[in-house]
Amino acid sequence: MVKKTAESEFQKEIHRASNNFDKYLLAKSVAYVNAPPTNSSITTVTKKHMNVFKPVNLNEVQNLIDCLIEREGLVVSLENAKNTDAQRILDFLSGAVYAIKGKITLLSEKLYLLTPEGVDIATKV
Repeated sequence: MVKKTAESEFQKEIHRASNNFDKYLLAKSVAYVNAPPTNSSITTVTKKHMNVFKPVNLNEVQNLIDCLIEREGLVVSLENAKNTDAQRILDFLSGAVYAIKGKITLLSEKLYLLTPEGVDIATKV
C-alpha cells in the first residue's frame, strides 16, 4: 500500500511540475511577443489569420476579397455553390489574387487555398 501511495504522489508531483512549466513557457512567450524591439533591424510580426469560407453566390465574394486585401489567407470551398456561381466566384477571386500578387492552390475538387504575396506553401505529397 505504501508503494502505491508513493507512486501516486510522485505522479501528482510530476503533473504539478508539468503544469507549472507550461505556465512558465506561456508567460515567457507572451512576454517575448509583447516586448518592444531591441534592435531597429528587427521586423515586427503582425498576427494574421487563415479564413475558411463556403460561399454559395457572388454576393459573398466581397468579404473574401476584403480578407485578401488585409493579407490574410483563405480556404474556399465551392462545394455548396452551383457550377455557374462557383465559376463566377472563382473568376472574381482570381482577379483579386492577381491584383495582390498572391497565389491560388487547388487542394481538391472545389477546394482552394488563396494566399497573399509572400506566403509560401510547402507541400509533401
